[in-house]
Amino acid sequence: MNTWRSKYGAVIGYNSTKPQINNIYTTPQQAAANGTGQRPSLGRPPAKRRLALDDSDHQYQSDVVRTPRGRGASSNGGSLKTPRTPKSPPEKTRYDTSLGLLTKKFVDLLAQSSDGVLDLNIAAETLQVQKRRLYDITNVLEGIHLIKKKSKNNIQWMGCSLLEVEGALCQRQNLTAENEALAEEEKRLQQLIERCSIDMRHMNIKQIGSLKDQTVIVVKAPSDTKLEVPDPDESLSIHLTSTKGPIDVLLCPDEELDPRSPIKSCNMDINGNSPFLKVLQDSNATASSGSSLAPPPASAVSVTTLSPISSPFTSLLQQTEDQMPSALGPFLSLGPTLLDQDDYLLDTPLTGPTMPSASESLIEDIEDMVSSNDPTPQERQSARKSIIPRSRKKMEPLMNEEIQVDSLIPGTQKIWMKTWGCSHNNSDGEYMAGQLAASGYKMTDNPADADLWVLNSCTVKNPAEDHFRNSIKKAQEQQKKVVVAGCVPQAQPRMDYLKGLSIIGVQQIDRVVEVVDEAVKGHSVRLLGQKKGGGRRLGGARLDLPKIRKNPLIEIISINTGCLNACTYCKTKHARGDLASYSVEELVERARQSFQEGVCEIWLTSEDTGAYGRDIGTDLPTLLWRLVEEIPEGAMLRLGMTNPPYILEHLEEMARVLNHPHVYAFLHVPVQSASDSVLMDMKREYCADDFRKVVDFLKERVPGVTIATDIICGFPGETEEDFQETMELVKHYKFPSLFINQFYPRPGTPAAKMEQVPAHVKKHRTKELSQLFHSYNPYDHKVGERQHVLVTEESFDAQFYVAHNKYYEQVLVPKRPEFKGKMIEVDIYEAGKHFLKGRLVEDSKPFTPSIAEPLQKGQVSGLSQEQMANGVHSPAAMSSSSSAAVSLLGCYSVDRDTLTKLGIGLALAAAILAFIVEKVY
Repeated sequence: MNTWRSKYGAVIGYNSTKPQINNIYTTPQQAAANGTGQRPSLGRPPAKRRLALDDSDHQYQSDVVRTPRGRGASSNGGSLKTPRTPKSPPEKTRYDTSLGLLTKKFVDLLAQSSDGVLDLNIAAETLQVQKRRLYDITNVLEGIHLIKKKSKNNIQWMGCSLLEVEGALCQRQNLTAENEALAEEEKRLQQLIERCSIDMRHMNIKQIGSLKDQTVIVVKAPSDTKLEVPDPDESLSIHLTSTKGPIDVLLCPDEELDPRSPIKSCNMDINGNSPFLKVLQDSNATASSGSSLAPPPASAVSVTTLSPISSPFTSLLQQTEDQMPSALGPFLSLGPTLLDQDDYLLDTPLTGPTMPSASESLIEDIEDMVSSNDPTPQERQSARKSIIPRSRKKMEPLMNEEIQVDSLIPGTQKIWMKTWGCSHNNSDGEYMAGQLAASGYKMTDNPADADLWVLNSCTVKNPAEDHFRNSIKKAQEQQKKVVVAGCVPQAQPRMDYLKGLSIIGVQQIDRVVEVVDEAVKGHSVRLLGQKKGGGRRLGGARLDLPKIRKNPLIEIISINTGCLNACTYCKTKHARGDLASYSVEELVERARQSFQEGVCEIWLTSEDTGAYGRDIGTDLPTLLWRLVEEIPEGAMLRLGMTNPPYILEHLEEMARVLNHPHVYAFLHVPVQSASDSVLMDMKREYCADDFRKVVDFLKERVPGVTIATDIICGFPGETEEDFQETMELVKHYKFPSLFINQFYPRPGTPAAKMEQVPAHVKKHRTKELSQLFHSYNPYDHKVGERQHVLVTEESFDAQFYVAHNKYYEQVLVPKRPEFKGKMIEVDIYEAGKHFLKGRLVEDSKPFTPSIAEPLQKGQVSGLSQEQMANGVHSPAAMSSSSSAAVSLLGCYSVDRDTLTKLGIGLALAAAILAFIVEKVY
């Protein structure tokens, strides 16, 4: 069997007897010889497969091949008729196989369900299609909210039969009835407005007796004028706004006033800012009733009184805008006309001292009227041009004035720092506190005594940000200066509650002193840039900066910042960014320095320790083996959180590291959910089986290893079936350390835009998982064991010291000062849900793992006591560039009082010098 390709791309196979073509023929004769009578599909590639479709007429039927007449005819002179062959099975048209028709059939099948629920397996069998084609349909219908998933293979129609969808049908019916009621009410109000309009046109003002004791105001305004009437209990006033022209407000005087009494004319602000009443006069003005107004004497401005219940006023109210006379004769204008403006706004008070009655305004405020002798606006402008400016006399310096400089000298204030969030954030807080203390600021634990608050925030969950925002508000209420740091301002620096505040970015913590110095002076500084070097992004600030450890026995080292993931729920990614690792040499040197300062336990932390080194050509096991070489006898190393995708590559090496006697057999691997569909929506880049593989492997290779994990309850799209898979995972492994988090949508994350699980469902699932976690005791089998534990902390109730065994399980031991920072041997006699209790083994002696005396609480790391006493308050002073400053200060101690006196002296000297220079020159 040989093959060759025709010019149309058809692959032809042939043997010695006759050619065989894949349903494509190059000539009519070949088609006739084959007996199909079909023409070739010229220019079309051959079909790769033939679908087995049911009977129907195909819309592309080839014509019967006919022999051309004339010279090409056969010898018998007639046309060659090809023998008829049986028709091939009918094929489906394109419409029959289209997705649109399949969608119609799928919806019809769904409509036949009584409760609107359809099993996709049954639908695929009924419609005789592959399930993947149904997935294409369900994805579209779910995206436009016509269906929702009840489980993996069950969907529910949302367009009908909504009785079981959280009362949606009942709600729809209630809304429909409410809309109908509102329409009826609107119709009734419209009829009432029409009746009132008719009554107003036929109303006789004379019949309203109460108007005799009230002031009548007429408003002349363009169409579409906006009228606002505030609550009468707050203020009795009206607001008129027009965008089409000026607004005239006219006042009807009392009829008791003599219409012919002369009125004294006097000056008034020509710009129209001061007058409250203006007399509009017109000698030829005529009321609608036909009564004329007598012209006033030439020597005085006269006002013709019109009674508010007289016939002319009644007729005036019945006139329309186009019938209103241009000058309203006896009425008084309540303010100047606003001209040549885009918006016209008139605020007219109806009560108070600015709203006199008609008679009082004509008698008491008559001196505010415009005089004919007043200058025009052009004259005022010319007068302004002739003004000669005068030099301002300098203020004499007050020599006896007390100069307050203590609060303006940076480095003399008390600072209170508050940190929320993970161990990485705590490490950043320790570095900032150390730098501030090294610069002369005094760190205090009492926020009320502090002059400035440094708030280091966390953006993982809403409650943490709420606490952060409330602390800012509390500081501002107490008139405290505020500097904010951490992930919240880094990710969202334009939040309203951060306006005007100084911000330290997560990679700018080495410049905290600069920011605080400016904040003390009242300035706002924002440093949000990234650290770069050698053409790449760095892990952050230097690791050798001064710091104040919260626990002098524990050093927290951040090995990298950022991560390689793009989880849809994570806000930290917006703040920390992509992965940026410190070099192995930097980290090893930092660990070595920590051990020299009395540290006996090191925590490695980051957003994802498993991804360490991927940006610089190394990996986590390489770093760990280098660090193990530096750990003294009895000291311990604890690994931070790592995601499953990256630890999978190093399971063998990680098992060996965790078995090392100086490394805790502890690993934090967050799973978040045991449902693959939820993990896919989270974009976690692993499946539940990957997590199980990590846990099973480590439990087999590292006996007794502690695996801690995280779970999010109520992630968008999580079904009850998905949640039950997570419950089964917890039941199977019975994690001794489980962090249960109710899902909170963080602004700006993709998960916040997804369809949310109802709040009560999230709370119920969180409660159900918590009850499962508290249903078992993971440490009961430990009672009676003898263990070596490292004592590093104090319990919250201050009744015990907290130690950790090889598996990083909490062991409470007696609070004896000689135990702190020591490795001791204990017998376990009690087990709780989260702890063990142990007593010291008789005849055993505590072992000291520290190679140096630990620092005192609050003492700055990285600076010697001699440097602190000599005033070397900056990390830069440790370099050679500051040697001159060190030699200048010598052995003199520069404390807060000295700085205060020095500042006062310099301020006085500057004032005296300025006074002398001014006298001389």
